[in-house]
Amino acid sequence: MDCKRHPGVAAAHACRQCGTPLCEGCFDPATGACRDGCKRTGTAGGMIPGRNVWVKTLVSILAIIGAITVLLLALCAGILFTNLG
Repeated sequence: MDCKRHPGVAAAHACRQCGTPLCEGCFDPATGACRDGCKRTGTAGGMIPGRNVWVKTLVSILAIIGAITVLLLALCAGILFTNLG
């Protein structure tokens, strides 16, 4: 089977996102997908857009929870040290 982008060049891999046959030059071993962007997702390296949104949302929520925890600990410490003195 030939590479989809390079007719006449044997395909050594298939994109894990869209299944397109790819030669060594078109395949990104780090992602297992099309090197120049997958047709199915339309993004570089075959990244899944929906997954990125959820990861960014989760990281943001965890950062907010962490900031609130630090703020509450600082307030509690301030109250504790004010009452001791």
